[in-house]
Amino acid sequence: MTRHPSKVKLPRVLSRRVQFVALPVMVAISLGVIALAVIVVVLMPTVRDDQRGIGANGFSAFPEKGTDLGIDKVVTKSDVVDVLGEKAKRVSDADVTDVFNLAGIRSQMVTYDFVRTDDVSASIYIDLKTFPNSTTLEKANILKGTAEAGKVGDYDAYFMRAFTFGKKREYYLLLTKGLNAYVFAFVQPSRDILFSEVSAVATLKRLAQKADLL
Repeated sequence: MTRHPSKVKLPRVLSRRVQFVALPVMVAISLGVIALAVIVVVLMPTVRDDQRGIGANGFSAFPEKGTDLGIDKVVTKSDVVDVLGEKAKRVSDADVTDVFNLAGIRSQMVTYDFVRTDDVSASIYIDLKTFPNSTTLEKANILKGTAEAGKVGDYDAYFMRAFTFGKKREYYLLLTKGLNAYVFAFVQPSRDILFSEVSAVATLKRLAQKADLL
């Protein structure tokens, strides 16, 4: 796969709410002020309505109430079951986060936990970031540090370097459509690897091919 030194992975949500911190930390160096703000926000994922505010520079961050980006419709439980096939004993229902608004960039994540054939728990999640305009998307530089992973339908796919966070090993695939960016991630125990990196990314690519991108 060809490396693109000018290209960055999206900050993404790790495990439900607590794991909001990891990818923003990885991209902080290249994203400057916005990334630093992301780190502050993701370290406090339970911010209440009365804690929301707008900084002097116009920056704001808050959970949206009563809104939905439809991330659970992009990839369904049946899609995950089909892609994993005999490699999973069972797949849980979708676990969908609230929409979070970070300076106009809205995000939502869906997670599908599953049990591997060796009875070890793992998961797949899809994180959607939707940008308010092309200028914001360009400034985010979301493709930095990725490598080309071929096509998924009409869209280019990008492989993102795997990382270990505590007891979890995560593998990523990034796609974009218009002002929307999607991170497909595969998570398994870092000390109990059943799926190789190649196998995990291939699984994510098959899942992305089934996705109904917004």
